[in-house]
Amino acid sequence: HHVAARVEEYDKQNGTDFLFTLETYLMYNKSLMLASERLFIHRSTLTYRLKCIEKIAPMDLENPCERLHILLSCIALRILAKSEAGVARSASNNDATKKFERYNDK
Repeated sequence: HHVAARVEEYDKQNGTDFLFTLETYLMYNKSLMLASERLFIHRSTLTYRLKCIEKIAPMDLENPCERLHILLSCIALRILAKSEAGVARSASNNDATKKFERYNDK
């Protein structure tokens, strides 16, 4: 969903974690209390973050189909990010292993 993609891009550029905030809020069915407890933040902080997210990417959270689509997109982007980080880490470890092996071959 374009909302999740915009929020992810904003997070990358600004070092924020709005995508996880949005995912958590939707996962707890828009419950400020439950989502703020899960995020370990005050409800007013969550409300502030949601307003920021709305400015980044306007959305209709009253539409259940759009909510589901955004939630699934958030989850997919999180999984892809973890997968890409794992591949990058694996490649980095392979490079280090090769250097170590070359060093020991001398």
